[in-house]
Amino acid sequence: MEPVDPLLLEARPVQLSTSGTARRLGRTIAEGAERRIYGPLRRTLSKPKGGRLVVGLAMVLVSTSLFCGIAADDHIHRLILRGSPDIPGFQRSLLDLFRFATPEFNRSLMEQGVFPWWADPTALLAFFRPLTSLSHAVDHWLFGDSSFFAHLQSVGWFFLALVGVRKLYADMVESRWIALLGVIFYSLDDARSGPLTWLANRNALIASALSIWALYCYIRWRHGAFRAGAWLGPLIFAVSLTAAEGGIAICGYLVAYAFLLDEGSWAKRVVRLLPYLIIVVAWRVLTTSLNYGSFGSGVYLDPAREPLAYFSALPVRLFALMLGQLAGPWSEMWNAAAIISVTIERVLLAIAAVVLLIVVLLVRPLWAADKKLQFWIVGAVLAAFPPCATFPADRLLNWISIGAAAATAILFCRLTERRKSELIWRGPVLFGQFAALSIVAFHLLIGPLTLPWRSTGIVAIRSMLERADKSLPETPEIRKQTFIYVNPPGDALASYVPIMRADSGRPFPQKQRWLGVGNTELHLERVDDRTLRLEQVGGYVATPSERMLRGAKNPFKLGEEVVLTGFRVQVTRLTEDQRPLEVIARFDVPLEDASLRWFAWVEDRYEPFALPRVGEKRTMPAADWLKVAYGAD
Repeated sequence: MEPVDPLLLEARPVQLSTSGTARRLGRTIAEGAERRIYGPLRRTLSKPKGGRLVVGLAMVLVSTSLFCGIAADDHIHRLILRGSPDIPGFQRSLLDLFRFATPEFNRSLMEQGVFPWWADPTALLAFFRPLTSLSHAVDHWLFGDSSFFAHLQSVGWFFLALVGVRKLYADMVESRWIALLGVIFYSLDDARSGPLTWLANRNALIASALSIWALYCYIRWRHGAFRAGAWLGPLIFAVSLTAAEGGIAICGYLVAYAFLLDEGSWAKRVVRLLPYLIIVVAWRVLTTSLNYGSFGSGVYLDPAREPLAYFSALPVRLFALMLGQLAGPWSEMWNAAAIISVTIERVLLAIAAVVLLIVVLLVRPLWAADKKLQFWIVGAVLAAFPPCATFPADRLLNWISIGAAAATAILFCRLTERRKSELIWRGPVLFGQFAALSIVAFHLLIGPLTLPWRSTGIVAIRSMLERADKSLPETPEIRKQTFIYVNPPGDALASYVPIMRADSGRPFPQKQRWLGVGNTELHLERVDDRTLRLEQVGGYVATPSERMLRGAKNPFKLGEEVVLTGFRVQVTRLTEDQRPLEVIARFDVPLEDASLRWFAWVEDRYEPFALPRVGEKRTMPAADWLKVAYGAD
């Protein structure tokens, strides 16, 4: 007979009453699942070469990313790497590809129309990522514009991360099959696709890969098996911070290990963490002195500079990331909810609350008896706090998944090894089996099956942006004209037009202006030959993309004017939270002047816009985002 884990004998059983019928049904499901799923799975994962097979399978599944090409910010990076003067506001050093918005460049980008009129000229979005910038420069030097080899480098960083996770779990999880199951949950999760499909997200791959190895070195050192880990761990951690600020999330696991698993006095445990603390402080001082960081954005929230804004956004963002990790809904769905309907966000919040409650019920009887389970869970929760400084996205789960995947594997083991399970689940066998089968569904079926598809996700974004771009004229005379977009559904569908064209050498307008957005209805009235009155239903600066460059720190004032060359906007009405509701847009020339080209968004593209007569009112309908994203056909 297989011995019963002594830790489970200390666990306090969950006493949830169930009927005899439910108990019998639960046992029937458990027996069937044991024969068809759990037993074969344990035997397969117990084989010596299982780890290599899992990593190899992951590499095959993500290989679809090699053929994705580029989109969005990738064009900005190529312009910088070429030293192109076409977008003056994006002229940067080769090691400074991620300085997107700074007070010295914002006005230039607003003038050219890459930024909207409601952008905050003082906003700062600049990220210290010289190592990642160097990786893109190497792609450019060696392979020119070949995106295949650039994606191949990203896949290489992914491989480095998987090897690190495999070695970490092998050290920290006693059972081979549970450790390998954790590797599966981490490597075959479709959330891994974001940094692979989009080259501009490579920073998350590099930082997570390096920080995983930093954690591994620290733990091996504390196990007494790798003395060099005492200095190599901090060194690798420092390097990870030059790839992306997200690398700081690994500190959650360092703290969790020191306080839950390490030995010695509390003072000694803290002292062992001092090198990492010194690195974080030095990194923060360096980046701040070099004018890196975020400020003035409604999306990127620096906990040190804007603590109130950060902590007010923390609960929803934390729920979004945890739901994406545990139950599959993409974290990005929360951003779509802000555009489509606030009801969707409330539904997602309710689902997240239910999922987290179930997880607490499942983990509670194991908590006191399993210190390593505590480590994985506490580490994952602490690692979730840094990613909450920005909008929810699956790419941010790279760090949370380290602990969550291991904890899920341990929990799955306890639920499916029947005699052990019954020590914990006296009564709710059906509940336990439902949880175990849900883990199978989300993490062993849906995740791996959707990983190849999601690894091509940037293709859909590129198609949407290219459809918008190609619906606009490209004749040479537009170089001296200003494009006026009445109601683009999102900033990206206007901002990237000159960027993409500059990258491909095609004609782009001298300037761009956009009047409103297409997420809600836009009421438009022509006041005179040069003036329009615009009312954006629900107000401007309402969605995450609009708030990227304007936060609550610098709200609009009634009567405030934004003045750009040939164009000015005056705020005439505000929402309750100080966002523009109605504005007056004035041009220096008549609206019919040949220097102005007018376009409105219709279904899935731009079409020429017929100007209203003086005194005439029009209502531009809200965009259908399914058509915006996937086309009208």
